[in-house]
Amino acid sequence: MLVVRLLGPVDVIDEQGQVRASGSALRRSVLALLALEPGRVVDPEWLLDQAWDTTPPQSGLRALRFHISKLRSELGESGAIVTVGSGYRLDAEVDVARVESELASGPRGADQYEALLGVWRGEPLADVAGCALLEHERVRLTELQLSVLEGLYRARIQEQDGPTVIGALTRVCLDNPLREGLWASLIAAHYQAGHQADALRAYDRLRVNLAESLGVDPAPALQELEQQILAQDPDLAGLLPLTSHQPGINPAPAAWPTPIRGNQGTGDVRFVDVDGLGIAWEQYGRGPECVVIPPLVSNIELQWENELYRRVLELMGRHLHVTHFDKRGMGLSDRWDGTPTLDQRIHDIVAVMDAAGLDRAHVLGISEGGLMAQLFAANHPERVDRLVLANSAVLGVEPSAEYSARALDSWPLVIEGWGRDASSCIGWWSPSNSQDEAFVRWFGRFQRQSATRADFERQLESMYALVGLSDGFLDDITAPTLVANSSQDQVVNSESGDYLARRIRNAERTVFDNDDHFYFLGHHWLEATTAIIEFMTGAAVAQPSERCFATVVVTRIVGPTAQLAALDDRAWDAAVDDHDRVAWALADRHAATIVKSTSDGLLARLESPSQAVAFCRDLAERLTSTGIRIRAGVHSGEIEIRPNHDITGVAVNLAAGVEQAAPDGAIYVSSTVRDILLGGAHRFEDRGQQSLKGIDGVWRLYEHVS
Repeated sequence: MLVVRLLGPVDVIDEQGQVRASGSALRRSVLALLALEPGRVVDPEWLLDQAWDTTPPQSGLRALRFHISKLRSELGESGAIVTVGSGYRLDAEVDVARVESELASGPRGADQYEALLGVWRGEPLADVAGCALLEHERVRLTELQLSVLEGLYRARIQEQDGPTVIGALTRVCLDNPLREGLWASLIAAHYQAGHQADALRAYDRLRVNLAESLGVDPAPALQELEQQILAQDPDLAGLLPLTSHQPGINPAPAAWPTPIRGNQGTGDVRFVDVDGLGIAWEQYGRGPECVVIPPLVSNIELQWENELYRRVLELMGRHLHVTHFDKRGMGLSDRWDGTPTLDQRIHDIVAVMDAAGLDRAHVLGISEGGLMAQLFAANHPERVDRLVLANSAVLGVEPSAEYSARALDSWPLVIEGWGRDASSCIGWWSPSNSQDEAFVRWFGRFQRQSATRADFERQLESMYALVGLSDGFLDDITAPTLVANSSQDQVVNSESGDYLARRIRNAERTVFDNDDHFYFLGHHWLEATTAIIEFMTGAAVAQPSERCFATVVVTRIVGPTAQLAALDDRAWDAAVDDHDRVAWALADRHAATIVKSTSDGLLARLESPSQAVAFCRDLAERLTSTGIRIRAGVHSGEIEIRPNHDITGVAVNLAAGVEQAAPDGAIYVSSTVRDILLGGAHRFEDRGQQSLKGIDGVWRLYEHVS
């Protein structure tokens, strides 16, 4: 029987032991998708949706049949992929299934764990890209490898081999600063070697990592391990508290926070069918339930890619369990030719809450979504705990002559530039970002991937239809309500909020010192978002730690591509879009936080230098295949995380200086990074001492070579 291998490049071992691989990335993706469900019939429509990284061709099923036929030929075993009805079934062994089966049988010896680790031939699914599901699977299989690694080190400790693995374990723990099972093994290995002080230092390092990154203490079992070491317990056998013998498990204390979401913006987006249309929705965070009704344009997946959006989403997710969605005809939800009616809009909200299992929730309505929130709260008071209306559209108030004139002038410009030139839209909706070239460029892509011009015009027509309704329903809103407005909003006059606060019972009023209609994009986003969270939860929002140790990455587009900036704006914008898209796609894999995209590169922070160097390496390789060259600088040190999630400090300046010193196409690291990684998998070559712009003294720099 054939053996399909996913724990490395995707290939097949045939019955003669020969390695067979498809030369087509698309066919490798199809094979990998079939291998996720070996022995089960897979629906062809599902295969189409998952395998094509863009919209499948019109002749999608015919194209899929062609690729299945070619795949059978390339594998040399036509019987391995069986047609069952309209679907396909893979009859083959899969390396992942073998590993998971052996792990499920319980604890093993060190040699057995070593053998399981040998099944990995590199990064899982290394030669497939563009498939969101396989990206998720790659993360899961990397997590599975860490589980096997935890089992190996635990077995070594139990076999009294702790002193021999301290060096390797130290490097692994630096690459996984929050993985308590690995740190437990390192602590025990130090103690077993007679290094009580080193064991306690390792515990303290883990404690600091958890406190600064997650705000939690080590698990109770690890705290017990510390006490055993302090008491100089001669027998730590069996005390290692965290182990993983089941696939995909990452043990954690009960207080471990629910993950907010991945960096890339490819979370668990789901769809609920309403009138034959798929309404896209997603949940993230932890805390009281909150439903967000979006403004005129939204994209619940793409918004995670931008640092201005993401900082608000992450803050909300640290205090609330958020359910958000894209309205019909918008974002990831299905397109249609109609103009949404009031009943349809309300029905969509009900359907999303039902699909999410929410009987009641706090409701946040933003801009035009605020009008929908008002109507929903009036029609379904039993489902709304607290209501927040942020820069909400309002019925019953005629806008001033100034605002009416501005709308008449601005809406045609927004429509004309939709997806082509976002500057008019940003200048009106978010003037504080109008000079941010990177954001304006990104928002143009946000427009293109969220709605066509016709889709947007239909949403606008629907909004105007709602504005023409009577405001009598405001008397039916019974939920405690916060009416929040930006003081200098150019789209909705803050006086409209005064009217809502007077008309709605139990309403509180707040005004933010902000120019932006999209308050969450403005300079005072933190103040505004904090007020909303505190109103919903009834608890003060604690400010996160401001200083931490991190590895900083600075990149810049260079070479012939950079020369496009002076020659062709569209070509340059396309190049920077490609750079940003690839960077965000790689961020999750390397646990990178992209702080901001610049006009010609990015600034990112990571927890370990090994992750940072790997991120730069993979980014450079991926971009080279698209014709884009970069240079990168990497430095590790203490940074300050500002309230707007930007980072500052000498370490940031040093990373920028290292980047400026690097020649085109090179990845340069400081001596600090090189020293930390000494003896690890990365190799560096000395590039001598250099003076860095804005930094006193000279620094020895190294180039990453493999």
